[in-house]
Parts: sequence; C-alpha cells; structure tokens
Amino acid sequence: MVVGKKLRELRKEEGFTQEYVAEKLQDNRVTVANYEALRREVPNELIPIIAKLFGVTTDYLFWLED
Repeated sequence: MVVGKKLRELRKEEGFTQEYVAEKLQDNRVTVANYEALRREVPNELIPIIAKLFGVTTDYLFWLED
C-alpha cells in the first residue's frame, strides 16, 4: 500500500494527471485514484512501470531510499 502514497506524491510533483498516469499504466483513472487513496494495492507487475515512468527505483517506491 505504501506505493500508492508514493505514486500520488510523484504524480503531483511531476504535474501529471491521474488520466495521464492511467494511460501509461494501461489502466483507468478510477483505478489510479484507488491506488492513491490506498483502497487498492498496486499490482506487482506495475511497480517497474511506475518506477520507469517517474525515473525512480523500485526501492524508492517502497520508501526504502530517499
């Protein structure tokens, strides 16, 4: 669930919309909103895609590094 919090933080920093992120993840805006609101866990297969989208490591997404 921690990935959803980091996803929201990174998305806002980059100025991306939920729609844009959803398109990149081949998902829909409501699902991205649910990830960010911690109502759904981000699937493991999306972790590397999110890391690449924002130019961060997977460890960063899991709050294991700054």
